[in-house]
Amino acid sequence: MSIIRRREIYISLTFIIGILTIVDYFIRFDPLNTVSATLRNWAVLLAYFAIVIGLVNIFIIHANIVIKRAPQWIYSAWLLFILISITFIGVCFGVEHPIYRFLFTNVYGVLGPCGYGIMAFFIASAAFRALRGRSLEAMTLVVTLIITLLYRAPIGGLIPYIPVIGNWIQLTPVTGGMRGIIIGMALGALGMALRTLLGYERGYLPKE
Repeated sequence: MSIIRRREIYISLTFIIGILTIVDYFIRFDPLNTVSATLRNWAVLLAYFAIVIGLVNIFIIHANIVIKRAPQWIYSAWLLFILISITFIGVCFGVEHPIYRFLFTNVYGVLGPCGYGIMAFFIASAAFRALRGRSLEAMTLVVTLIITLLYRAPIGGLIPYIPVIGNWIQLTPVTGGMRGIIIGMALGALGMALRTLLGYERGYLPKE
């Protein structure tokens, strides 16, 4: 096995770089801070290279679809047109060019709302199947959902006690639940970071 592909090297580099980055946050020492800043800049540079590789990969895949006239190839052709247009205009004329702003606002900017709009139908279908009052917990969730919907709707302000109950739901149970989720995510991220630094998490390593 090649020495370059030995997992110990990758695990050691991960540990050293991770420790340097963590220590840099707590200690002000110019040589250490300079090394840590250089490592962060390299991480940003590698992320840009990853984006470029992804763009090249997308271009190759969809170019082959267009060349072979595969089913629904017209969508691949449109994707390539938008990809090339936005990249060319952004690189040659800058991101403040009117055409670039138009394409970014009217093509990329509407993809997010469209995705959420499509997901709304699946969420509604899943909610209809899940929120059936078959137990006390499910019934509580259904009642809370109805009160929240009425609280958010314009007509909710005309129904007695709905604004008060809805406001209490938003400030107390919802806020407490979100804080619990955030704390759980933070603990999970901390655990994953420790596993990665100590070499227990090896999913990022190349196969031997």
